[in-house]
Amino acid sequence: MFNIPASSLRFSASVGNPESTTDDVPDVLVTQVGQPSTKTDSFYFIDENGAVVGKSVSIALNGVQIVARQNWQFWNPNHTKSTIADGNRDLRMVAYHFRDFGITPQNMGQVP
Repeated sequence: MFNIPASSLRFSASVGNPESTTDDVPDVLVTQVGQPSTKTDSFYFIDENGAVVGKSVSIALNGVQIVARQNWQFWNPNHTKSTIADGNRDLRMVAYHFRDFGITPQNMGQVP
């Protein structure tokens, strides 16, 4: 999906394996397709009350290296062709570990 509004988005995720907080396997992948904003985006985990667990991680995706280019066709939800021009779009990707967010075996249970 494209053209996600520039506002807060909430996704459900849980951390259930204590070993995942200390291994070398990335746990969170952030991707960006097309021309990124110059704004900084923040990512974090929250508890049931909305309080940040661990710490927030911020990144300006326009500073992330392009890892690929994808060729896209754009369509409207009613299956008609979009007025957005088809073509190649840059793909950027950042990998994070739970430890980057301050998620540990001690606090992981706070993330619902």
